[in-house]
Amino acid sequence: MRRAILALSVMAILVISAPLYAAPTKGTVELSPFMGYTWFDDDLSIDDAPTFGLRFGYFLSDQWEAELAGYFVSSEYKGGDDVNIFSSDLDILYNFQGYGQWLPYLGAGLGVARFDPQEGGADYEFTGNVGGGIRYFVTEDVAIRGDIREIHLFDDSDWNFMATLGLSLYFGGETSGMESTTPVEKPSPAKAQQPTPPPAPVPAPLDSDNDGVTDAKDRCSGTPAGVTVDEKGCPIDTDGDGVWDFKDKCPATVGGAKVDVNGCELDSDGDGVLDSRDKCPKTTTGAKVDSLGCELDTDGDGVVDSRDECSGTPKGVSVNSRGCRIDTDGDGVWDEDDKCPTTPSGVPVDGDGCNIKKISIKLEAEFDTGRAEIREESFPEVNKVGEFMVKYPSTKAVIEGHTDSVGSSVSNITLSQRRADAVREYLIKNFEIDPSRLMAKGYGEDKPVADNSTPEGRQMNRRIEAVIETSVKQ
Repeated sequence: MRRAILALSVMAILVISAPLYAAPTKGTVELSPFMGYTWFDDDLSIDDAPTFGLRFGYFLSDQWEAELAGYFVSSEYKGGDDVNIFSSDLDILYNFQGYGQWLPYLGAGLGVARFDPQEGGADYEFTGNVGGGIRYFVTEDVAIRGDIREIHLFDDSDWNFMATLGLSLYFGGETSGMESTTPVEKPSPAKAQQPTPPPAPVPAPLDSDNDGVTDAKDRCSGTPAGVTVDEKGCPIDTDGDGVWDFKDKCPATVGGAKVDVNGCELDSDGDGVLDSRDKCPKTTTGAKVDSLGCELDTDGDGVVDSRDECSGTPKGVSVNSRGCRIDTDGDGVWDEDDKCPTTPSGVPVDGDGCNIKKISIKLEAEFDTGRAEIREESFPEVNKVGEFMVKYPSTKAVIEGHTDSVGSSVSNITLSQRRADAVREYLIKNFEIDPSRLMAKGYGEDKPVADNSTPEGRQMNRRIEAVIETSVKQ
């Protein structure tokens, strides 16, 4: 579109400077072969190419003309396949009379274009065009014609530019001829010789905007009053950012930095760090950044704060994409603390992430009938439990008391509880085991391991067991 405006401007300047000559009138027929060049919209992916065509026009009046135009373009797609384009338009032109040998005009019209690629079927597109041109009459019936058009494809919303130069031949109608209509002045009668007056004083050069630079040299007319200008009359831009000093609210911008209309550097991502110093120009809105414009990673785990769901991670600890510590086996113990990192799912673990296994140890502790005092000969057996728990201070134990079925159930429960308590107290007193690590439970005759109907079975059921919880390292 800018090319079209420029070309029309040049034509207008040429027209204004031309003398008055005649032009075609109503009923004139125009035949105009032409050639030129077409620039295609980038969206069509077609190479720009030469254009050839023919126009046939008829003057409906001295100003209005109907014209049928057809043209041909042979080009190729950006991918390399050839394509031929045939187009026909019906246009209406308005001719500006009164410029002698020059006949400028504006035009618009509708048409249809056929795109015929080398590979594949043809495609038809409805078109519209606007533009203008100018004719220069070299004789009464022959003119050189220049034309420019912006051509719009309605289906694709694309704009294409075409410039052509052709030869127009005129038939019929009533042309005015090539004679100038400028009146010829008759020579004035000789006047009496008058004394030569003194020369008028030379006027001072104009400086319309009073900036100290005369209008003849002033390239920036209309400078506001009081604004400092250079030798060309243009306001000064000290930092060279494209914004004049009198409008520049940031007059010392770094060279080459992009600025807004006020001459201040841009901060595209709004993080408070100017683009010229921003090493991370697409920071998430609202995120806290450092002096280089990059998001903060307060705990230094490699995940910026705006995405870190577990802030405060200890230094050097491995984290996932959310900034959280990793627990590979899902046992609730972080990998860096997990001494058993491949514990099976659902298995209970201790503080080291290792499987907790219960070990049941049967004690050969003997008691007098109906009594809860441990016999001295049973001490070595009980001592084994104490020594084990001292060696492994993370272990816990339940001292279980069991009886046979002789006697009442209630009395057996009471007796088994007293015997379990006796073993627990012995371990606490003699091995200084923390009481929280030991629990005593009397089950009476509820958990037999043998047949209570035989003396041997009853002997096996009268027992003390220590069930110890210990961790299994894997």
